[in-house]
Amino acid sequence: MTPDEKAAFEMLVARNAEAVKAENKKINHEKERFINYLLLESNKTIEQISEIVGVSAEFVKSVQQKITEKK
Repeated sequence: MTPDEKAAFEMLVARNAEAVKAENKKINHEKERFINYLLLESNKTIEQISEIVGVSAEFVKSVQQKITEKK
């Protein structure tokens, strides 16, 4: 692999890593919105919500904390 090819490959890998990071951030934002809805509009427990959404109970608690701080 020539130095130019290596540099191009490294830039491609870096761009792909940033794209994955941005997509994960978007997915987590959507999960937070759904958790927010479930916390405010349902009578589900934190454990039930974490199972429904597929996240840890700690993640649900962090969203709940954000709701509390906004009030």
